[in-house]
Amino acid sequence: MNESVLNERKAETPSTLRIRFSKTGSLQFISHLDLMRTMMRLLIRSGLKMWYSEGFNPHPKLVFALPLSIGAESVCELLDVRVYGDIDCEDLIRRLNEASTPELKFIEAYVPERKFKDIAYARYEITVYSQNLKKGCDNAVTELFRSPVIVSKRTKSGDHDTDIVPFVRSLSVEFDADTHELHVNTVLSAAPDNYLNPEYIVEAIRRATGAPSDEDFTPGGDSYSILRTEMLDSEGQIFR
Repeated sequence: MNESVLNERKAETPSTLRIRFSKTGSLQFISHLDLMRTMMRLLIRSGLKMWYSEGFNPHPKLVFALPLSIGAESVCELLDVRVYGDIDCEDLIRRLNEASTPELKFIEAYVPERKFKDIAYARYEITVYSQNLKKGCDNAVTELFRSPVIVSKRTKSGDHDTDIVPFVRSLSVEFDADTHELHVNTVLSAAPDNYLNPEYIVEAIRRATGAPSDEDFTPGGDSYSILRTEMLDSEGQIFR
């Protein structure tokens, strides 16, 4: 961006725009850094008038809510970006989708009323597939969470043995014997100091059922998927 444009932007007051998007399919395997780079290119290509930092290397500031771990999908990702002027949100979403792929789909853009720190929970759909899953495995998982579930949880100060049950707001389990799939719908703590990675739920399922097996991740073998479907506030209402 040239200096004259930067000086013109400095005279304006930027505002925050929030963009909701989904990240599915093969994009579950890209890193957060790669996602940031991709998003930056798409936003620049869309012509969005973004606020740029000052200094030797001016760049837009993108803030993501609850960055996903590699291997997880989501239909409720949120991104805040500082912009100038009045934005035609519908037109922006159209332009972003035209430049993107179906696996990175832009859903809506709007002016936010709340900050990301107000996100308290996230809802996930976890599916485990294994030919070794048997009738009653759903009850085994439900029963497991009626008592402490101790895992080695990674924190800023290192790994600590932690009971994850207090971090689980709700959990329901169903088993489909025809497809050999265990379906878990769960709401987990997402607060900054109490964030629970859904991978810990997969680990607990493995303890209760033996699946997914660590040794059978081959074509046609055991597998699992994690899909984040909603972000929630402290009252359990959908966060926007």
